[in-house]
Amino acid sequence: MITCPNCGVANKKGVKFCPKCGTRLSGEDTSNNSKASSTQTSERIQTLKKHSMNYFEWFVNSIKSPSVVSNDNKYFGLVTLLLNIYFMFWGTEY
Repeated sequence: MITCPNCGVANKKGVKFCPKCGTRLSGEDTSNNSKASSTQTSERIQTLKKHSMNYFEWFVNSIKSPSVVSNDNKYFGLVTLLLNIYFMFWGTEY
């Protein structure tokens, strides 16, 4: 069995690409590295959770005090703008 280094799915030998995520497989058996892969995946998930919580904290603080400028992350304002545009057009389709 070949374990995908990206998503951790076990694949049959001879498969060149992971059917779940499409990552190119090297062809060597990586079942021994599956624990390291799952640890790395869980670290990624924790990082994403941390960033998403920071976004919502930033969003609430920007609503409470809009005149205070915070340079926590330069993409938070852009994400908010894109979400507003999406919901504005999504709400006018009907």
